[in-house]
Amino acid sequence: MSEIKKPTDEKQLRFLDLVVSGKSIKAAAEEVDYSVSWGYSLGTKYKEYILDGVQGLIYLSAVKAGNVVVATMDADGKQAEGKLRLEAAKDVLDRAGLAKQERLKLEIEEHRGVFVLPAKADGNTDEDHFSRDTKEE
Repeated sequence: MSEIKKPTDEKQLRFLDLVVSGKSIKAAAEEVDYSVSWGYSLGTKYKEYILDGVQGLIYLSAVKAGNVVVATMDADGKQAEGKLRLEAAKDVLDRAGLAKQERLKLEIEEHRGVFVLPAKADGNTDEDHFSRDTKEE
């Protein structure tokens, strides 16, 4: 797997961190005094860096999501937003790889043996049949 290309310029790093933290490309570009088109160019150039940052946010949010799941279990069920928070928490945990995991068990039967093909009836190859057919035409 290749290394994630990281910006070396402090201004680019600040721009990308703003995008990862949730700012739009336009807002982040304006904040660091870039043109919007340059912001989109940087976003494309460093997309792996941005995706890695977002994945880090999801992993950090998994702790909070786990606490929501536990708190919802202990709640009396009268909160209207409880179901919505629980669904969001499950989604975060699923994306972090901590939610319901399905296991697949494969069993492969191995047959060992020899498979013998019968000999050709006339001993000629397919090429001989083809050349005889074209000569007759």
